[in-house]
Amino acid sequence: MKSKTKFLTGSYRFILLVFFLVCLDYSPAFPVDFITQKEFVAEKSAYKDYPLKILFKKLAESDASTKREIRNVIILKQVFDRNMQEKVEAGVVKYKKPYGIIKEISKDNLRLWIPETDSYRDLYVGIDRIPLENINNFKITSSNIGKYASIVYTLDGRIYKIKIDFELSVPAGLYVKREGNENIVGWDEPAAAQKPSGYKVFINREPFKTVEGTVVRAPRTKGQVDEYYVKAIYKHGVSFLDSEASDVQLDEITAKEINQELLAGETYKRIMASLNPAESEKASKLLYDNQQLLTEHLDQERKENTEVLIGFFRNIDEGDRLSLEKPETIRNLETALSFYKRAEQKAKALPASIDVLFLTELKINENLNRKALLETRQQELLAAKTAKLEPKPPSKKPEVEKVDRSTQIKLALKDFKAKNYISSLNHFMKVFNKQINNIKHGGKRQIYGILALPVKCRAEIVFLIELDRLTKNNKNNKEAIERGLEEINESIDNREGLWIIIHNDSKRRMIQRHIAAFNVDSLK
Repeated sequence: MKSKTKFLTGSYRFILLVFFLVCLDYSPAFPVDFITQKEFVAEKSAYKDYPLKILFKKLAESDASTKREIRNVIILKQVFDRNMQEKVEAGVVKYKKPYGIIKEISKDNLRLWIPETDSYRDLYVGIDRIPLENINNFKITSSNIGKYASIVYTLDGRIYKIKIDFELSVPAGLYVKREGNENIVGWDEPAAAQKPSGYKVFINREPFKTVEGTVVRAPRTKGQVDEYYVKAIYKHGVSFLDSEASDVQLDEITAKEINQELLAGETYKRIMASLNPAESEKASKLLYDNQQLLTEHLDQERKENTEVLIGFFRNIDEGDRLSLEKPETIRNLETALSFYKRAEQKAKALPASIDVLFLTELKINENLNRKALLETRQQELLAAKTAKLEPKPPSKKPEVEKVDRSTQIKLALKDFKAKNYISSLNHFMKVFNKQINNIKHGGKRQIYGILALPVKCRAEIVFLIELDRLTKNNKNNKEAIERGLEEINESIDNREGLWIIIHNDSKRRMIQRHIAAFNVDSLK
């Protein structure tokens, strides 16, 4: 009789619970919270010590603010009541227990993803304090509950309580290493009580492979920065649950290679654009400063061109070093010429689109001229020494006027400063007749002629030659001469024509001052 009474009492309580849940349809909803049995016992609420009958009576009599507290106490007493738990264990009260991941929870609705059928199920909440079974004491909120494997106990499609099984921990410490033509992708096993049964690896957001360990060999896409991430797999009931994705790890090695290839390509373009008379020094500096970058990150053809160009400029630099050694000797000039000729051979080995022969032609011709001048001076010295030892017999031929090179240059520069341009050119002609005739001739000879002149008087001679041409072509046409002078001034500004070789800024400005102060009448 007692057992029957006990059963009826338990059934009555169950009926009251169902009745209470039905009544919730018409009760105001509140923000969702979670509470465990331990937290419920520790709460300071007088209502929890009342019998259920009295609580239901008070619920009907209370105002809206008190109803909320009484309603929660009723449902929590029902859930955590030992008699009710015994009936659940005995199978008297049977609950549906779908398990999965809670994707969304609000004051009215809970959406559960069920892995077994890969589907969603919506369950009515109806209460603002959901009983929670949480033996691991996770800090559960409505916003983070989706990180845990859960079992939802329901009655008639309504939430009874939620049991938290374990956290779906996310793999961390993802890394990517290069090994041959593959990448080695690895990560750390999540530090959690529930160990994953495996891992899903994704490449570029597409599934790649499921593995048991924490390392996998993965293909890599040449010339592309692949992205990798991992999800942990956890067994839950008869199904499996995936954690959220780990942080994305990029193939940084390939990313760096691509950046280096782009940088090498841009540098190569700058070098090719600088292979001209005005910027050849810039091209050689770019080559030397970026040699490793260019040889490691260019394609085979451009790499070979780079190596030939580096050899070319090394020969040019060695030739320049020897040709500038003091004292100037024929031997040094000849050795310098040999290096320039080696550079010439390298220049001829380059594709036709890479033309650097202009530089070897300038260097070779300049050195040949310097060698010829040095040989002439040595012969003159030898002849003078011989003349002292063996006096020449009197000659009936008129003596040829000897030219004092240093004096003539000084007189020419002095006349130039005084704006006696015709006299200045005549003095220069006595010393540099061959070079001036080459400049007047035009073409390649023009370049060779100017490079054979001393740097200190190149600007003056070029101006005098151009002025001589203007006055002879235009005679007494004052306006034509002035227009021609304006064109020379523009050429100096733009470094055009022969003025590309005049590197001294102060010299160019000095010529422009002469042009500004020029008086056509002074030529008469």
